[in-house]
Amino acid sequence: MSSLLYLLNLIPRLEPQAVATEHQWRCCRLDQAVRPGPAQALPTARRPLRIGYVSADLCAHAVSHFFEPVLAHHDRRHFRVWCYADVELPDAVTQRLKSLADHWHYVRGWSDRRLEEQVRVDRIDILVDLSGHTEKNRLALFAHKPAPLQISWLGYPNTTGLTAMDYRIVDEATAPTGASLTAARHR
Repeated sequence: MSSLLYLLNLIPRLEPQAVATEHQWRCCRLDQAVRPGPAQALPTARRPLRIGYVSADLCAHAVSHFFEPVLAHHDRRHFRVWCYADVELPDAVTQRLKSLADHWHYVRGWSDRRLEEQVRVDRIDILVDLSGHTEKNRLALFAHKPAPLQISWLGYPNTTGLTAMDYRIVDEATAPTGASLTAARHR
């Protein structure tokens, strides 16, 4: 399913709204197949927010070129950072990224259920998907809604289609000026 959705982004004659709708339609099956775990609320106490990043691309990959500066510049007075690295072959980039995170879990080979439990144990407030519908994605994890706020960013140029995804961070390339505002509803 993810491969098909990824390929739809590459067909120039398809309308963006039609591609987004296809994402939602295909992912409704995943939404229906998964029962989200117990709901969690964002913290009310004044403490640093816990942000978790999930990706198989925390290595020598294009995603890391964009992700590393963000990771390096989190204000540690306000944020604590966890990385859930589904990296097959850790490399020098992996080690550099690991040194910038407060907490690091190698999750290669972990089931989505085990990863969900770890995210809940870590009490992540904001969980960020860096893969979308690319290879080795963990969207089934996000369908379980292990964090109160879930965001898709960086590694995929479209909506994930999951209702459990709360936001998608975009730029001019992934949401051009003049794009339908209804696309904001597509996660």
